[in-house]
Parts: sequence; structure tokens; C-alpha cells
Amino acid sequence: MLAFRYALTAAAMDIEVEIHVVGASVGLLRRDASREAFEVAVPKANSAMSSQDFVSQISDLKSLGVELYVCSAALAEARLSLSDLIPEVSGVRGAAALLVAGMSPDARMLTL
Repeated sequence: MLAFRYALTAAAMDIEVEIHVVGASVGLLRRDASREAFEVAVPKANSAMSSQDFVSQISDLKSLGVELYVCSAALAEARLSLSDLIPEVSGVRGAAALLVAGMSPDARMLTL
């Protein structure tokens, strides 16, 4: 995923990085997410990444200090709780928290 490439690059440059997962993408972070579910969410036509690559990149992100947050509304819409997600998820942040963080004077945001 392109977002991970940018996040990994920034983290390797010692830039503080947070990833905010929104919408249906929250389902990719389920503890019990199957390979089939991943391939439905990220069709091969749009990504050469496999489910194993996805998990590996999340581990790489965490090892570089990247924080991974999920949207509270997306979590509720998917009828999931934080305990349903992989342990690499740092926490839950809604739109307001994301906007407040993004409005700080030293914040930089990149959306893909």
C-alpha cells in the first residue's frame, strides 16, 4: 500500500508518523481477518500486496515507532471493538481528535 511506503520512509527519516485507518479499511486490522477478506478489500488489480505483505509492513511500521489508530465511527459501523483488532493498533481516534492533532502548528498531514 502506498500509504505504508510513505509512512515507512518518513519514519526511517525520524519523522513522527501516525496512520489513521478509516472506513472499511478498519476490517483489514481484525485479528481474524482472512486472506480472502484482504483480497476482496484490496483487489489484485489495485495492489500487488498480499495479506502477508500487509501484516509484515504493519510490523515494520510499529518497529519504527509509527502509531496506528482506527476511526471510532468506522469501528462502530463495522460492529467491532478495539479488542477485535490486531495488537499493533495503538488506539481509537475519531475525526475530531484527528483534526485537532492536524491543526497543531508543527503538524503535517498526508492523505492518499
